[in-house]
Amino acid sequence: MKEDTVVRIFAGVVFGVTILTVVSIAVSIIALVVIAIKTGG
Repeated sequence: MKEDTVVRIFAGVVFGVTILTVVSIAVSIIALVVIAIKTGG
């Protein structure tokens, strides 16, 4: 039981970090696109 709980917690942390990374990358790309459009690129 304990091992299963640890695995679930670890999976949850990895999943959360992955989502945060993907979101931050997406925000950076969107920001670059917006800046490019605003500067007439």
